[in-house]
Amino acid sequence: MRTNRLYLTGILLACGWGNAYTTLAQQTTAYTLPSVVQAQAVFVLNSTIIVNGMLNKLPPNDIKAVMVYKGNKAEYPVQLRNLGAGIIDIKLAKRIKSQSFAKLGKQLGINGPVLFALNGHPLDAPTVAGLRIAPAAIGQLHIVRPTAGQTATLVDVWLAQSPKTESAPGTIMIRGTAGR
Repeated sequence: MRTNRLYLTGILLACGWGNAYTTLAQQTTAYTLPSVVQAQAVFVLNSTIIVNGMLNKLPPNDIKAVMVYKGNKAEYPVQLRNLGAGIIDIKLAKRIKSQSFAKLGKQLGINGPVLFALNGHPLDAPTVAGLRIAPAAIGQLHIVRPTAGQTATLVDVWLAQSPKTESAPGTIMIRGTAGR
């Protein structure tokens, strides 16, 4: 187990995911995702690239528009309907580094059928085919190997959480710019 974990960590570091935490699920059939992660919105660039945890790295002047999807999933773009409770889609002028879920599976050395989940929510094949993920958006990877009841390897991608800024008690936060 330790050798597999070191090998997987080495692969992720080689891919430039120095800030990603990597763990293998201890149980072969199920595990529990902390409720804090399940309540988190999914941030997407241009309806195709998952970018959770890296919002502070996006240049504000390059943002064209922001669309918030919640509630009725029929209003979501097709590739975003299976991602969870709330989605914030940011239209950005520039491109960022990302990769497909299929490439992620290959980099992890997984042969055979692979199922993907995002924060514990299973993703269907069209969603996996239409989405990409930024390496900095990956907080943890949980891999559940095939069993008698499940013939495919499950890769559950837990998204990185946005860094929280700590302020001293009594600090007043003012957002925006002053106009004349």
